[in-house]
Amino acid sequence: MSGDVSDDASMEGAGYPLFVTANLPVEVINSFLFRAMEERWENNDPSSERVGNPWVLIQTRDQESFAEPTIPPVEPSESGFIGATIEELSNFVETTFGDDGRGHYIQNDRFGVLDARTREDNTLEFVVKEGLSPLDLAQLRIIDGNYTRHDEAMVRYSERKATQEDLAVLVHQIRDIPQHSSDQQPLETEVSEEDITTFRKLFIKQNVGSNMWETLNDEWVRVRLDVATAGQNTAGIYQIGPLAFLQLPQGS
Repeated sequence: MSGDVSDDASMEGAGYPLFVTANLPVEVINSFLFRAMEERWENNDPSSERVGNPWVLIQTRDQESFAEPTIPPVEPSESGFIGATIEELSNFVETTFGDDGRGHYIQNDRFGVLDARTREDNTLEFVVKEGLSPLDLAQLRIIDGNYTRHDEAMVRYSERKATQEDLAVLVHQIRDIPQHSSDQQPLETEVSEEDITTFRKLFIKQNVGSNMWETLNDEWVRVRLDVATAGQNTAGIYQIGPLAFLQLPQGS
């Protein structure tokens, strides 16, 4: 990513909560924080500017004071979040931080996690709350590999590649017609032009219309990042959103 993003990347000094959910050696945590301090733009070109360290290490659930950002080295201590799930952390972040929270400068819509996998492959989990449309959710489930026939039909429809069976799946959904329990079983594909028109209007309203924001669902989106370029990539996610980032060709 180019250096001209750096001004926005600081998010006006707001910090990102950072959690440790596995029994990691303090050396692993400090290595990550030192990298964050030294990371530079342009694929870590030494001649480019530093990205800036946004991470605020959250060590206990009742913590009241926070370093902005956390400057390494940190001393060995047991994390109060060992074994915590992403769902638990999401709720903690949302209810603890933000303008009315303990640390008003700490973001309450995104956070990082150093977990057991961090020690194995030098990655971290970055989690962002984003308003997603039904189409966005279908695309996200396809990326995650946990999708349904309806998700596939929705995405193909958005790409103007929907088959007659796809249209039947989509129409049956909005008419609340029970479908087969298995996505592999045949489906009655006869649908009327009126049904297709009804679906098209709903699709536009929910996914591309000027008032689509009214139907967005807040979801916590998980992105796995290389620790060496975590700062650049979190800035990229801030710019374009987590779903668009996940859809980028690998290595972009």
